[in-house]
Amino acid sequence: VILDSNLKINLSSRVVKTSHKAKTIIFANAEHQNDTKIKNKVELLKEKNINVMFVPSSRNSSKNSSAVETYTKLDISEVLKTMYNQFGITSTMLEAGPTLLTSFLVKKLIDKFYIFLAPRIVGESSYPMFSDLHIDRIEDALKIDFKTVRRIGEDILLIAYPKYNNDIRIH
Repeated sequence: VILDSNLKINLSSRVVKTSHKAKTIIFANAEHQNDTKIKNKVELLKEKNINVMFVPSSRNSSKNSSAVETYTKLDISEVLKTMYNQFGITSTMLEAGPTLLTSFLVKKLIDKFYIFLAPRIVGESSYPMFSDLHIDRIEDALKIDFKTVRRIGEDILLIAYPKYNNDIRIH
């Protein structure tokens, strides 16, 4: 499953070239659905056995959505509903950058973290794990429960569970 709001996937990418080996689903922003270039690309992707699903943007999601929706361009709830209703997908591993990861975290959609630590220090120019959660005080931070620490080659794997509760407010 790929979230590609503007359907920018390169047709010569490895994931497209190997789509016959594994079910491939791309979610794109419904705002682009009637664009001629997008329609043509969807047809080319269908020829490669790739399903393209259009979902609303977060800006068009339900009236009950919060500022959380600004983290991502696709309505995450609609993506997950479609994954379940159309494809029977009940579980997924999220490999994402800080924007998408934060979108799932603020909606309390993450059950377990697999965090890999490499023995490298890169300083302040490093890539953050999360976007700004707007947490100003350490006592307001989301707690995690570490269950496993394992060495894998040079790296360390931490397995942890978020401890969501009503006292913790992720904005």
